[in-house]
Amino acid sequence: MAFTYDLTTDVGKLRLRVGDSAVNAGPRPTAGASSNFADEELQHFLDTEGSIGKAVALVFETLAAEWAVFTNITIGPRKEELARIADSFMRKALSARQQYGAGSTFSVGWDREDGYSEAAEETTELS
Repeated sequence: MAFTYDLTTDVGKLRLRVGDSAVNAGPRPTAGASSNFADEELQHFLDTEGSIGKAVALVFETLAAEWAVFTNITIGPRKEELARIADSFMRKALSARQQYGAGSTFSVGWDREDGYSEAAEETTELS
């Protein structure tokens, strides 16, 4: 899969907007390093959404899902709050959806379960 960064293309413009412009320093989580989206993946987002603005939202939604599997880590005095990264990307996705529209109905859902409450499902819909 290819990685190109050319601001005369929609893929390049999308890379710029989502912070995926440096080779091997992209926003995606991988073991030992961060990685980039492939050109083909970004083109798929553009084709699916029909505009750069809406594709930005889909990229951020994808990043939120990819980062959501990570938890917070504390080892001695060092603490990494990796769960906040997913939350940050989801806020960016929601902001982009509000700014550029959802096209079709868009839902964000999550389940909450802890020792103090029963499992509750919350959903936010944007049209």
